[in-house]
This record gives sequence, structure tokens and C-alpha cells, in this order.
Amino acid sequence: MGLSSLPGPFLARFTNVWRLWHMYRSRYASMLVEVHDRYGDYVLLGPNLVSTRDPEVIEALYGLRSETTVSDMFKVMQSYVDGVRIPTLMTSLKRDEHDSLRKPIARAYAMTSVLSYENIIDSHIRRLVDQLNERFVTTNRVCDMSDWLQYYAFDVVCDLTMSKNMGFVEHGHDVEDMIAQLDREWDYRAYTGVMPFLDKAIRKNKLAFLWKGKGNPFFLRARQLLDERLENNTNSERQHDILDEFLEASEKHPNVVTKHAIVGLVGQNLLAGSDTTSAVLKSVIYYVLKDPSITERLRNEIDDASLQYPVEFSKAQGLPYLSACIEEGLRMHPVAAVLVERVLPQSGLTLPNGKKLSAGTVVGMSPWTMRGNKAVFGEDASTFNPDRWLPQLNETTEEYNLRIRTMRKSGLAFSYGPRSCIGQHIAKMEIWKLIPTIFGHFELELANPEVPWDVQERFFAKQSGIKVFIRPRKHE
Repeated sequence: MGLSSLPGPFLARFTNVWRLWHMYRSRYASMLVEVHDRYGDYVLLGPNLVSTRDPEVIEALYGLRSETTVSDMFKVMQSYVDGVRIPTLMTSLKRDEHDSLRKPIARAYAMTSVLSYENIIDSHIRRLVDQLNERFVTTNRVCDMSDWLQYYAFDVVCDLTMSKNMGFVEHGHDVEDMIAQLDREWDYRAYTGVMPFLDKAIRKNKLAFLWKGKGNPFFLRARQLLDERLENNTNSERQHDILDEFLEASEKHPNVVTKHAIVGLVGQNLLAGSDTTSAVLKSVIYYVLKDPSITERLRNEIDDASLQYPVEFSKAQGLPYLSACIEEGLRMHPVAAVLVERVLPQSGLTLPNGKKLSAGTVVGMSPWTMRGNKAVFGEDASTFNPDRWLPQLNETTEEYNLRIRTMRKSGLAFSYGPRSCIGQHIAKMEIWKLIPTIFGHFELELANPEVPWDVQERFFAKQSGIKVFIRPRKHE
């Protein structure tokens, strides 16, 4: 089937500048939703790019047996230090390269390992609660929770990865310009991911590789931290963190988990570990506070459970309405604003209507377009409704479990398939522990309920302006 037969914006048929303009306007996710609402499930968004919101092709694009490959947007995300490409899971272009690197380091992100980090996360939750008390509860000042949630997430990922507390929460501001650098890096990836030739002209030209010592600041920092660890550590002084797991994997698989690979894995955590987790935390808190009845119901469940703070992960997971609020927050405000692009294999892709997209076509899906699927999420898919994640009247256990699996798969919250987010267990622990602790400790109220938050939709849909009053809870 020729791409010209697909509907879509007129200019997008001829140039990617149309998408670049929407990226510049910071409305990329909204644009994807709007074009699909107008043109249907398959939309031509570039000279060789098709966007789809059809859940029937998730397996074909991202599943375990999928033969698709990643697009040039992933080449843009590849980083170099001293002219050497730094391997990461996110930027591996070939499936075998990705799988060979993921397998030996998977233990670091397994739930058994993550549970052993719980006391570290507890220390950061206590620190955040103390700072919120000192800076906002006692002073009655307005708190921008969007800032503090990212401070928390950044401190946690740095500590878990390399036993280093950067002190974002303690200082109450960006430390060493890391968050600003992070924003600039993801903005760069957003713009050049739409038009990859820009990356070749800016970062991956021959002159750039002549600048010894130059490179992505997060991978340069990761290399410095690795050099310090290798210089200072002995076998009897090993630290319990993710970097130590990488070093142990390197001893067993030296040809795969090389020094450059460890630099890439550490840098990947620093790059992706805070924006993603904090986005979910922001979404849950914002949407819960927007509806007083949901706020009250969540607080009642937390109070009835007689929890100790920080809340244990296992006990937080046993709170059904809390879990429903978090799942709904993940759905309502997905982290990634861009399409997750795949290049079709030689066999192409047969659509449910029998037509076929040819080999080499780039096809992508976005969780932002998937979240509104009424066939999957119900007629009220556009509203924040945690009850959709709870058993429905006369629904059997089997029917409920199938519905939940379908919603999670279609939501693409942590992507799907063999390239799904390897750090999702860590993110879940941070989220499931912090939300009940915050709502159990404090009475949060939006300072200006009629003023919506601000969302910048480029690579991520990053929220800001969640301004709240924080008061101590008055337990009856």
C-alpha cells in the first residue's frame, strides 16, 4: 500500500519540518492526539512515517517476536566520549546487541534487588518530608511540588546508582546545573530525533570528535564516577548499589559489560531516572488533588491501613485504591511525548483491514494517543477515574485480570516487549512508597485550583507549576 493513500496533514506528507514546528511549540503529544482524532487510527506524519493508535499492532511492532528495528531517532540518542560511542540499552540499534547487554545486568533491576534498596529510598523520603515540613508547613508558604518531586527522584536515582546523594532535596534547588543540563539534553534529542540529519551536522561531525574530553555531560560524569570507584574500591569495600552490580557483571562478562558499557549504563540511569519517575508522581498528585472526592477516598484508605511512615512497599501495593490512582496517573499523563518508532522488516506490516505497509516504512505509537482508546479504557477515557482499575460489578476474577492486562499493554506506560523500561521496578517502588507517605503525612491543597499546570511536550511531557499549600494532617 502506498503511503500516499493514508490520511494526514498536507505538509507532513512532504517534510518533517511540520513535526519540528510542533516540537518547537512544545505541543508534540497534543498534536499527535489531535491528528488521530481527525484522521483515524493510521496517520501519515512524515514522508516515510506512519503514526498508529491501533492496539492490534502492538505485538507486531514491539513484541518479543517482532522483526522490526529501531529508527534513526535512536541513532540521535547515541552519545560519544572522546570519540568513542557509549553503548546503552536505549540506544542499541540491533536486537542482539540490546539483548546481550541487558541480560548480564538485569539482576541489578530485578525486584529482588530493588527490594534490598528500600531502606535507601526510605532515607530520601524522610529527608523530603523533613524539608517540606521545615520550608512550607511551618511557614505556610506555597510549595511548587513539581520541583520537589524531581529533586526527590534525582536524589534517589543517584544514590541507588552510585551511592552518591546529590543533595537536591537538602538544598532545595538544582545542584551543579544537572536538571538544566538534563532538560537541554532531552530537548536536543527531541528536535534532532524529528530530523536526524541535524544531529550529524551538530554533534556527530568530524570536528566534534576531535575535541578530546568533550561529550555528553552525563556520560562524562559517569566515567568520572566509575574511575573513582575503580581507584578507591577493593573487594572488601564493595558498595551495595547498582554500579557495584555492573562491576560484578563485568567480571563475569568482560567482553559485553565493558568499561564503556558501564559508563553508558550509569549515564542512562542519570539521564532517564528522574524525569520519568517524577512525571508519574506529579501526575498522580495533581489529578488526585483536582478532585476532592478522590482525595478523601485515598486518604481514608491510607488512614484505615494504620501504616507506618515511610510506607513499606509491600503494604503500599496492598492498597487497591492507591494502586488504582497510580495506574490512572500513569495512563492520564504518559511520560514520553514522542512516538516510539520502529522500521518495518522485509515482510512489512499487514493492517487489520487487510492493507499492507511496505518494508522500510517507519511506524510509531504514542501512549498519548493510546490513552484515549474508548474500546480499551471505556467511554470516560478522557477523564481521571481510578475506578477503572478496580473490579467492576459482576466482573469475574478472570475477566478483571484480562481487562487489566489489556489496559496496561495498550497504555504503553513503560513501553512494551524486550525493550520495555528496565528500571520500572525502581520507579514503582519510589512511587508506591512516596504517594501514601505524602498523603498520610500532609493535607495538600492546590493553591489555585482553577489554574492548570504547565506542560512542555517535547521528548517528555514535563509538568511544572503544581503549586500547593501543605498543612499537617488532622487525624480524628
